[in-house]
Amino acid sequence: MNDIKIRDNDIVINSNGFPSFVSEFDTVIQQIEILSSIPKGSFAYDRELGLFTDEPDFDSDNILSTLESRINEALINEKVYVKVNELRTEDDLYYAAITVTDGIRSKETEVKIYG
Repeated sequence: MNDIKIRDNDIVINSNGFPSFVSEFDTVIQQIEILSSIPKGSFAYDRELGLFTDEPDFDSDNILSTLESRINEALINEKVYVKVNELRTEDDLYYAAITVTDGIRSKETEVKIYG
């Protein structure tokens, strides 16, 4: 599966003027980056995309398991599992360190959460 590469809320354009693409495992990583950073219902092309309709309670004792459950629920058809390892804050923004696996390969990355 291929998808257009998005960075900083915009399509990435190659030097030849054509859009850049992501494929395979990186497509799922990009989906997680997008769905974790926007409020649910705010993406014009998919109103179901997003994890939370309102800002989550980042001080909750179970915020890691809540994030993990919501990400995995959003990716139910992708045949991957996401583990949320930790949550950090910087400049009033929250970032989750995650591990994405499809049973064969794994990739660790960090995604912005809601905003």
